[in-house]
Order: sequence, then C-alpha cells, then structure tokens
Amino acid sequence: MQRFTIRQAIPEDAEGIALVGYLAWRWAYSSFLPADFIEQRCNMDRRISVTKLLLAKPDLTIVAVDVDGHVIGVACEHLTPDLGGFDAEIGGLYVAPDAARMGVGRALVREMVHVFQSRGLKSMAIHTLSQNEIGCRFYEKIGGRRHSDATWHGYRSLWFAWDDLDRVTA
Repeated sequence: MQRFTIRQAIPEDAEGIALVGYLAWRWAYSSFLPADFIEQRCNMDRRISVTKLLLAKPDLTIVAVDVDGHVIGVACEHLTPDLGGFDAEIGGLYVAPDAARMGVGRALVREMVHVFQSRGLKSMAIHTLSQNEIGCRFYEKIGGRRHSDATWHGYRSLWFAWDDLDRVTA
C-alpha cells in the first residue's frame, strides 16, 4: 500500500523540500564529507532560499508527500543536461531517511521519466558523488549504468545514464 502521493511542488513546499535535502545529505554523505562542508551546504536558511528560487524557475520539481501532507522526497529537473549526449537530467533526487525503502525514490524517478517521455525525450542522466553508496546502488538497481567520472567541488563524482527511458526500471 502506497503511503504517499507524487505531485508538482508548490511554493509552500519550500521548507519541506529544504529539510528533506538536508536530512538526505547528512544520511548519504556524512561518512565521507567533512561535517563543516555538509553544514555549509545544508544551512536551512540557505536551502529554503535556494528552494524558493528553484520553485520560481520553469524547472520541473516534483515532491512525494505523506498522508499528512509532509514532503518526504523530491526530484527536480535540470533543464539543460550537463552531460552531453543526453536529452534529460534529474538535477536532484532526495528522500528523507525515515521514508527510505518505501518506494519513494522509485516513484519520483518514474514520474520524471513519464514527464521526459511526454516531451519526446529518450535518454537521461543523473550525477552523484562516487562515495554515495546509497545513491549509486539505487541508480544501478533501476538500470542506470556508470557512464563517466567527474568531480564536484573537488570530490570524485560520477554520472549514471540511461540511453533508453523505456528501460528505466523504476
């Protein structure tokens, strides 16, 4: 039984989106990123401001909300893919740790894929830090292939790619 709903984000979701991002960062990255770097990147006032700016842009942002209306996951589109040769990019995908393994991440990816396909897009990519074991396992589980290495703020990162959106197993 699904205990959440996927919908388009609204401005009132900004604080919930910011909190989910903060919690997900601490969960996925605290074992290898310095605590001060995480706190700097995840400062709640900063995250709320950035989220409000994101929601004002034409980028697609979708959220998963629980039965009480709280945001428990978020995915956003990066309108111009940073990885050449791909039609679409999920610019961020975060799930609150207490909502992990409930199908939230899969549902968010599935919705993004449907949106991309409705626009005639055929492929997509997503970027993550190489040491993000949670994210890397998830992307591989839903059919992503390790495409190429990169760096982000001096940290090793990598791209996962799907050449055919019909083959995403989310």
